[in-house]
Amino acid sequence: MGALGSLGGSKIQGHVYNNSGAPIYNVQVAMCGTDYTCASPTVTRTDINGFYSIDWGSEGTFLVWANRDQASPFWEEKQNATIPGPGDTAIANFKLPGDLFTPVANLLLEFATVNVNEFQATLSWSVSSQVSVKVDSYRIPLGHTQTVQVGVTMSGSGRTTDDPTINAQVLQRGVVVHGAFWKSDPSHPINVYVSQTRSYYNIINTLADYLASPPPSATLVYCPKHNTCAISKNDASSFALRYELGVDGGVSIEGVGFSTKLTSTLIEGQIGVERTMTISLYNASSKTHAFEWYLEGGNILHVWQVS
Repeated sequence: MGALGSLGGSKIQGHVYNNSGAPIYNVQVAMCGTDYTCASPTVTRTDINGFYSIDWGSEGTFLVWANRDQASPFWEEKQNATIPGPGDTAIANFKLPGDLFTPVANLLLEFATVNVNEFQATLSWSVSSQVSVKVDSYRIPLGHTQTVQVGVTMSGSGRTTDDPTINAQVLQRGVVVHGAFWKSDPSHPINVYVSQTRSYYNIINTLADYLASPPPSATLVYCPKHNTCAISKNDASSFALRYELGVDGGVSIEGVGFSTKLTSTLIEGQIGVERTMTISLYNASSKTHAFEWYLEGGNILHVWQVS
């Protein structure tokens, strides 16, 4: 890593902004000189105003690389900056789009449809498994295939007593599209790829049930007044779930848009898997009510209050 310091008065400085024009704090900016591999850069970081400044000791045209360490969730940008003469200052400003998060598969789904004036519903879940997501990102001229593998131990719950709009617990696994591009041609990034270093999840707790009514195979349950009735599904042995789908992810670089195609394959729970889904219904009314439940495909637990 090169050292910062006064090397003759010449400087390269500028600002780093996001796509909306707001400054980005603590982004690494590297001065790579004429070495386009940037093996031994001189580095600094932006301040709260997105400003950086690097002292340099000679005139000429040099490579400057923003977000080289990929520590912040923004794309990288490389550009050439020219110091015309001794003591002069070159300006190199950057505008970085944010990484694009795309949910690619559902690990667990629960649905509950109840009258919250009569029932109090608690949707709870836990999952412990090994998850592997393979994502192909292809975009001319370059693309990459990455495999993201994560050991997952997670749990959660949602209660209508806390939020009466809750009717689902959907745990989503996602990938992050990250890229690098040259300032001279923002519409054609030199690289588009999937991040291996971060694991993203998302919980959805409000989602309309696409099954409007119970199927004939649903199970009918009567729940007496002031009683709690629960439906639970537990997978305590190894199982495998496979999801394949294609999604389009688009990003805009300084107002110029492009898209990349992601094709993902997710395999959940091959070894040492345990998964539990539970819907507990407390009958808060003064009479018995009936509901039906149905486990769809081993993955989606539906509940309908029918009386």
